[in-house]
Amino acid sequence: MKRKIKAIVISIIIAILIILSINAIITIKEPQAPERYDWENDGIFLMQHETEGFYGCFGCNNPKSGPALCIDPAPVMKLRDETTERYCGEEFEVITN
Repeated sequence: MKRKIKAIVISIIIAILIILSINAIITIKEPQAPERYDWENDGIFLMQHETEGFYGCFGCNNPKSGPALCIDPAPVMKLRDETTERYCGEEFEVITN
């Protein structure tokens, strides 16, 4: 009788472990949606050199933790509109598509 109860308890524990393992595998395989970077409202602005024509990114970022980083432009830099083809990334890099 004790042997039968012990076998049932072990079977239940094994079943629970299998269910938890399957659940963990399913959770791991679910695609994780990447966090979209909001370049339109990030506090970093696209600017272009007045005579040389190159682009740069200036302003202050909004880190999730730690201090903000601010980069000031030179007076020869002029503000330009950011578009999906050219905008500033969160690390002050000019991104072109």
